[in-house]
Amino acid sequence: MGTEPYTNSTSYSGNIIVSTVATDPATGPGLVTMFNSRGALVSLMRDLYSSSEWATGTAFLSPYTIVSSIQGTVRLELTDIRTNSYTSIANANLTSAPIRQIAVDSAQSIWIVEAAAAQQDIEKFTVSGQRVGNPFIPTTVGSCVLATPWGIAYMPNLNYIAVISSAVAGKLDVYDTNGNCINQVVAAPLNAGTPTGVAYHSTSGMLLVTFATSHAIWAMNFDGTGATQIYLNSAIINTPKAIATDAQGNIYVGSNGTNTVEKIYWSGSGAATRVLSGPFIGPGAYSQHPTSITVIP
Repeated sequence: MGTEPYTNSTSYSGNIIVSTVATDPATGPGLVTMFNSRGALVSLMRDLYSSSEWATGTAFLSPYTIVSSIQGTVRLELTDIRTNSYTSIANANLTSAPIRQIAVDSAQSIWIVEAAAAQQDIEKFTVSGQRVGNPFIPTTVGSCVLATPWGIAYMPNLNYIAVISSAVAGKLDVYDTNGNCINQVVAAPLNAGTPTGVAYHSTSGMLLVTFATSHAIWAMNFDGTGATQIYLNSAIINTPKAIATDAQGNIYVGSNGTNTVEKIYWSGSGAATRVLSGPFIGPGAYSQHPTSITVIP
């Protein structure tokens, strides 16, 4: 992997943020790194090795901030991508370990997954660190029941929040931004293969779900209909947990089994194809066991 100078100090659109952890399952420590749209290193944003902490999720807050969920001393961090300076958001109610991935909605609210056996919920925070709700989405809301929640994604086309549970029989729960349950999907393929990551694919308007034990990537509507496997090659994408997309239909997947980030393209029908002949990022320390991927719009 090469390193290229970053010459445009005001435009970060298309850059990729990758959070990683030295061990899988994650026990710390970790890194948060920014790459450009070609997969070249721009900057090491956060080196958490001295603290034995790691980021479990990342998301973008306009115009210049990456928000990270930090495991260890459980908190949120706001990092200015221009300077790599950061501030912490701690809250007495943000204590559940493990915490998982995060999402940001159009109102710039931050959604974070808590996955402890005794505390499986979705917390919501403002950018100033104010907690919303108690929690905002508890374990059970109507027909939606969280069970080892992991991945979370915002669906801007519907203003919905999608949450993947990765229990023995995985599921998809969808909520509106008021916290109401829209639907729960427990049918195949979600009930096998350990679903972990979820992303919204703007080209198709569908959700993309990674499966950690079957190594597959599936696309489906928010209600579970139209489910189709779009990629499976365990030699290239192995034990995927993190996934993100860009506006052109490209998909970025963290392959824990190969310590790489892979870039594939899906038009919205048929199978996805690998964009490059080799990994987009890695293998190396900056792509070791990816926990989250964020594409700056």
